[in-house]
Amino acid sequence: MRAHLRTLFFIVLSVAPCRAMIYDNKFLPLGPYRFSRKYTDSTIAVPQAFAITGHESHSVTHEDVALFGLYGSYNLAAVSNALGDVGSPNPLRSEWRTATIPWRMDGKVQGGGLAIAYNQPLTDTLSFTANTMFLHMRSRIDFTLLTGSVTPTHVKEGSGNIGELDRTRRQANDFLGITSEVASEAGFGDLDASVRYGKKWDYPRKFKSIDAGGRFGIIFPTGVRRHYNNAASLAFGSDGHYGVYFEGDGEFELKEDIKFSTFARLTKRVGRELMHRVPTQQWREAINYGAIVGKFKVDPGVALTFGAKVALEDINRGFGASVRYIWTKKWCDTWTDKRSDQTVAFAKNSMESFSRFTSEYVTIGAFYDFSKRVTVDDTGPLISLTWDIPTTQLGGEGVAAINRVTVGVEWDF
Repeated sequence: MRAHLRTLFFIVLSVAPCRAMIYDNKFLPLGPYRFSRKYTDSTIAVPQAFAITGHESHSVTHEDVALFGLYGSYNLAAVSNALGDVGSPNPLRSEWRTATIPWRMDGKVQGGGLAIAYNQPLTDTLSFTANTMFLHMRSRIDFTLLTGSVTPTHVKEGSGNIGELDRTRRQANDFLGITSEVASEAGFGDLDASVRYGKKWDYPRKFKSIDAGGRFGIIFPTGVRRHYNNAASLAFGSDGHYGVYFEGDGEFELKEDIKFSTFARLTKRVGRELMHRVPTQQWREAINYGAIVGKFKVDPGVALTFGAKVALEDINRGFGASVRYIWTKKWCDTWTDKRSDQTVAFAKNSMESFSRFTSEYVTIGAFYDFSKRVTVDDTGPLISLTWDIPTTQLGGEGVAAINRVTVGVEWDF
C-alpha cells in the first residue's frame, strides 16, 4: 500500500503542470479522452493533436445565430446610453438616443493544440487519470449594421449617417475600455486530477465482459481566463472557478469486439469573487460590451453530462470504428454584486440566463489497433481519428457550434 501511495504522490506532482479538458464550457468542445483499456496493468498515455473551428451559435430560442450573438444583441443606442449612466461620455447624437441601431456580431474561432491523457493503475480496482491540453486560438468579431432593423429609418438615411454610426460604435468601444475585437491567445485549460474505482466481470449473463466504476475528480482553475476588455476573448476552461465532479461509467462488451459504453457526470464549480464586465439593468446591452466593470461573486450552476458510445473493433485486421453522443446541461449561475458603488444596477437576470446552456456533440471515429496484429505482446499502440460535430437533436441551446478534429495515439508502457 505504501508503494501505491508513493506512486500516487509522484503522479500528482508530475501532472501538476497538466491542464484538464472539461464539459462545462459553452463556447469550446473540450471533452477529455476516454480510455477504453481500463484494466491493463500498464500505464497508458495518449498524446493527441487537435484543431477547432466554428462561426455560428445556437441561441436559447433554438435559432442559428452569429457566433458572438450568444452575448445578446448589440444595440448602439443601448451601449451609448449605458455609457452615460456610468459616468462616461455618450458618443451618440442626442436625437438618436431613443433609436434602435442593431449590429450583427459575426465572427470566427480557429485554433489548434496538443492534449495528453494519462491513466495509471494503482491497484486492481483503483486508477488515477489526468488530462492535459495546450491551445492556441484566434477569435474575432466582425460587425454588420442591420440596416433593415434600424428605427426610426431617418437614422440611417441621411448623407453620411452610416459612416457616422460606424465611427460612433468605435468611439463607444474606446469609452468602454474595449482594447480589441480580435483575440490571439495561447495557454492551458484548467487542471484536472481524478481517481476511479471500478471492477470488471468476465462472462456475466450474456455479456462477454462488463467494466463498471465510479470516479471522483477535482478541477483547478489554472486555465486562461476571458479578458473582459477584449470582446472576442474566450475562456479556455471555467473562467477561474474550482470544481469537483462525480462520474459513473460502464463498458459492456456485447460480443467479441462489439462494445457499448456509457457515463454520467455531475460537475459543480465553487463560487468566487472576480472582476467581470456586465450590462446595465436599464439598457441590457450585449454582455461582452457591457458598461459596468467590477467585482462580482459568481456561484456556478451544476452541470450534468451524459454520454454513450458504440465501438466496433477489429472490423478488418485491426481497423475499427465508433460513434459517440455527449449531452451536457448546465443550469444558471447565481450572481451577486460586490462593487463598492452599486448606484447603477447590473442586469442580473441577463448574466444568469447567459450562463445556462445545453450542448450536444456527436463524435464519429476510426481507429487502428496494432495490438490486434501482435501475438506475443498485446501492448501495441492504437491510432485514432475523431470528429466532434455540434448538433441540436435533443434541444441544444445557448452554445457555440464549434467542430473539433483530433488525431491521437494510445500507448501502453
